[in-house]
Amino acid sequence: MARRKPLLKSAFVDHQNRITSRRHLVIRHERRLIALAKGDGNGDDSGSDTDREILPELDPGQEQLKSYFKPALPAGDYSINVEQTVERTSSDYLKFKSTHGFSVIAPQVSLPVGSVYSVYPPQGHSDTVDILPHVVLNDPHLPWERTAAKEELPDDSRNKVPWLALLVFTQDELRVSDSVLADTFGGKGQSDTTLAIHSSIAEVKSGSQAGVLASPLGDLGLADDTNLDVVCIEPKLFTALVTKYQDGTATPSEGQMNPDISRYRFLSHVRNINMTGMAGIETQEDGLFSIVVSHRVGPLHTTQPTTMVAHLVSIEGVESMSLPLTAEHVVLCSLHSWTYNSLPATSLTPFDLFTHVGKTLDVLRAPDSVINKLGDDDISKRIASRLRDGYTMTKYRMRTGEVTAAITRGPFTPTTVPHPVSDDWKGISNSGDNFQILDRELGIMDISYSVAWNLGKAMAIADQNFSAALGRLRSVIFDKTMEKAKVQLLKKNRGFMTRKALLSTLLKLPESMAGLHIKAHSSTPYHLRHRPSRWLRRSFKPIDLSLRSHTVRYTFSQHIGGVASKLSKSLQGRGRKGTAFYDGHNTPLSGDWAIVLDWVLDRMYLIDMPAHVLIPDASFLPEESLRFFHIDANWRDAFLDGALSVANYAGSDIVRSHIKLQIVEFLKTDRQYLDYPAQIPTYGFLLRSKLVKLFPDLKVTADRPKDDPRAPILRLENIDEEVMLCLFDRVPSQGGFDLLTFTQPPHQQCFSAAASLGLDHFETVYKRIHEDGSEVDENRSEPLGNKTWKPGDANPVFIWGDEPEIRTLLFPAWAEDVFREVKSGMKKLGYKFDDEVPSAALSAYQLNSSIYHMPISLPSGSGFSAEMDDSPQTLKLLGVDGWDVKPKLEVEDIETVRNLPDTETPHDLKTRLTPMPSTLPLPQPHFRRARYRADLKTEVSQPELLEPPTSAAARRPDPAQGGIATVPEVTFSVHSWGKEIGTGVPMGNGVPQDLVFGVQCTADKRSSYKLKQLRITAALGDTSKAPSKYYLTANYRGPGATMLGNLRLCPRVTFGDDGTSLNVLLVPRSRTGKVPVENVSDMSFVLPMVEINGYKKDVDVTLTYSAVWDSQHKEGSFKISLVRA
Repeated sequence: MARRKPLLKSAFVDHQNRITSRRHLVIRHERRLIALAKGDGNGDDSGSDTDREILPELDPGQEQLKSYFKPALPAGDYSINVEQTVERTSSDYLKFKSTHGFSVIAPQVSLPVGSVYSVYPPQGHSDTVDILPHVVLNDPHLPWERTAAKEELPDDSRNKVPWLALLVFTQDELRVSDSVLADTFGGKGQSDTTLAIHSSIAEVKSGSQAGVLASPLGDLGLADDTNLDVVCIEPKLFTALVTKYQDGTATPSEGQMNPDISRYRFLSHVRNINMTGMAGIETQEDGLFSIVVSHRVGPLHTTQPTTMVAHLVSIEGVESMSLPLTAEHVVLCSLHSWTYNSLPATSLTPFDLFTHVGKTLDVLRAPDSVINKLGDDDISKRIASRLRDGYTMTKYRMRTGEVTAAITRGPFTPTTVPHPVSDDWKGISNSGDNFQILDRELGIMDISYSVAWNLGKAMAIADQNFSAALGRLRSVIFDKTMEKAKVQLLKKNRGFMTRKALLSTLLKLPESMAGLHIKAHSSTPYHLRHRPSRWLRRSFKPIDLSLRSHTVRYTFSQHIGGVASKLSKSLQGRGRKGTAFYDGHNTPLSGDWAIVLDWVLDRMYLIDMPAHVLIPDASFLPEESLRFFHIDANWRDAFLDGALSVANYAGSDIVRSHIKLQIVEFLKTDRQYLDYPAQIPTYGFLLRSKLVKLFPDLKVTADRPKDDPRAPILRLENIDEEVMLCLFDRVPSQGGFDLLTFTQPPHQQCFSAAASLGLDHFETVYKRIHEDGSEVDENRSEPLGNKTWKPGDANPVFIWGDEPEIRTLLFPAWAEDVFREVKSGMKKLGYKFDDEVPSAALSAYQLNSSIYHMPISLPSGSGFSAEMDDSPQTLKLLGVDGWDVKPKLEVEDIETVRNLPDTETPHDLKTRLTPMPSTLPLPQPHFRRARYRADLKTEVSQPELLEPPTSAAARRPDPAQGGIATVPEVTFSVHSWGKEIGTGVPMGNGVPQDLVFGVQCTADKRSSYKLKQLRITAALGDTSKAPSKYYLTANYRGPGATMLGNLRLCPRVTFGDDGTSLNVLLVPRSRTGKVPVENVSDMSFVLPMVEINGYKKDVDVTLTYSAVWDSQHKEGSFKISLVRA
């Protein structure tokens, strides 16, 4: 079918103009507003022109039922006969005839992928015994694409017999004996759940010839090697499903020779639905579906759940079979199947699930049952406060390798968080470590924002399309800005001329060349006039055009904003091109910017975020619960800062800052044709319930005031089978947001055979059905009346059956009864009802169970709402310091190289505007010679001889530096954690101590020693050897040492070979195994959980150390004072 032409060029639509972005709710809403502003209609992108001519436009929440939607040509073989007569005169003419055959192909033994939209009850779920299973198909024509009935029925204009039927069985009714499986199906087994058999047409024909099987499949003209799934039905049960009954009774008609499938014309229909606000809808808002309903209920006698099997079967060719049946099994083709559980009528229903969920409102955090178990001490109260803020405990591995505990939470918080989180929350990060926050009361690190930063970087790297686009965008911004900065510097130093300036000099060129020899001769010194003056060139000081130059950095910072701003624009704009931001509804100036912006907006909508990040702990979202949350804008900032840090090759990342600045400007600016900026989520809820599985398209409504044009819901998506996520850009009590409504989707309503059904009764409650949807009926939900039948009553509408249990609605008796009662009842009430025959649409409306609505009034306070700024959501992590500081040396004071080629233009300078090489000294001679140093204050020069080469560590320093460089000196101080330096280490209290080893290293300024290892050794022993010798501890059982600040060293704890000594080794982390002395001035570390020996008096314990340098080895000792506590 022809699709509408796209109204706008957009990055969110495919070649068929369908919205593919998962932000489809907002995008579709904006497209409507833009289309209305431009006068292009309502901007609807769903459906085809042909369908819209047949089906009316519906308002949100409306649906329309039709009995069938037959295609123009059902499947089959056709021919086109063309005859043309050409006359010249009345007696002279020519006749031409032509015949061409063609075939219309439709599914027959299998369905195309994606044909089934949903089923009810869903696979593995349960519902009460009165429920009639149904299947929803994406193709509205599919049930009528093939012809099943041989003859047209009297009501053929109102009802069509489909070629599909939904049949329901217990598993015992489908089991096949092992002998039949072995002899007929080649030993193939049945499916464990649906009891289907994967077979072929050849096997079915063979079984039919042997009299074991009866099937219409052999007469459909299918090839013998056609594979298909089949289901084997007991002949008695199959006969009951195709029997024609005498009028007004449950007695089969006498003399029936062939199956009757006319009843199935009431069991398939079409629904046209406006699906605005439904969770499972991603690409359209108008849904056109065909629905096939079963007319058989579950077992009525059981009090336990019973597994039922639903098969969507083909009934094509069934009317050609003969009755009565003599075969062991009837074989039909199964095109789709699933299982569910049939429950007694008193079991839990969807109404009960709605009611329970409505009572579970809370915020997303640890449950009160966990928080209330904590004590009343200060630490417990602090932990409880952190849990109420949405935190959870997690294991954290530090960069040094140690494992400790930390607290963390994701972007969802039960309370509002200030944005920015602190006044100094302005910079950007290259690692995420500076986003860690120490909880001083608990002494535990909050790693939430650090985790967000690293997650952003990881997700950006994993997305090749985004990371490649970001890399290209960075390069374009950097190159264009660098070109502008270099051109500006060269212009100011007369090293570059524009084309216009160059052309203006050509007028003076002849005159200048004519007097060149005179000017050169007069300006040349006398003693040089014998030399050719043409070779004389003035010397100029080279200019540094790299980012090492402060002048270039300053000029770069002045231009980068304009370059980034231009790339963020679109080709359309108000007044003139390039003045409007790219917003997804216009054509971008830079394709890479469009990719980056769309990716950033998706992440701001939390699309593709890992589930364990959104919900840090499973206890936050228990089963059958509804949890509300705020979105932490700081977490989002940290995430995007990590993502945009990818592809940074210039060190200090000013490019990232200006990309983020343009994103901020976009988020703050009203867009073209829209009077509000981009909507960013700030609030939402998570629903975890079986309702999401039962009704994947569960509708959520949260209206805005009529004068507010913004979309009411930003994202509504099922992120798991039983978990729904919904996001808003407002909090309760803000912008008229005080009510949420959950509504069962019309096309996923369940069908119920009766208002009440049991072994001894069947009750029908007749609904009010309006042919004209515009009629006003304030009592629309009130029934017209009811009627009850019992087994054996006259004019039955339900067949109970004994052997086998039939348990089916009796058609057409049930449909005719509903038609009579509804027509008479509506006319008595004064409403229009002109239909003359019962129809599938009428039957579907009557069988539909009630649509459940669950309105939820959102409470204010208690974490559900908070006072929030209604200003646009932006980013705060922006700054890069040191680029916009004007250098002391003005640009005009720098000389540069002149005489660049005259043909160069700004676009030709990319390869020429490179930094000039600095003047390199001539290589030193390999023999000893005198070197002179000139004293600038006097005219006397004193010679000084060069010394012979020496080692780097012992090279003679300048005399002012104090002579030969000595081996670095290492000093130690040891105290207990929390105590002041010099107070000693407490002993005798039985409490393990955390010992802080203050290790300082001093060296000469010109020393180039490199540390290879520092070993500290403590002898192990107990107090029994006192007073001959004192020991620090008898044994060490702690977790090991941790560096306090210098991460260039890795601490390791070992024991001597004989186990009588404890060693702490500080070894470099570098690949070379060495660390320069200037980088080890502080080597302090902490050794926790040391069990100090107790002595009767204060004592000093001696420890030894060994410092291994690259060319020296130094040993020594130091003492630790142990004092009685």
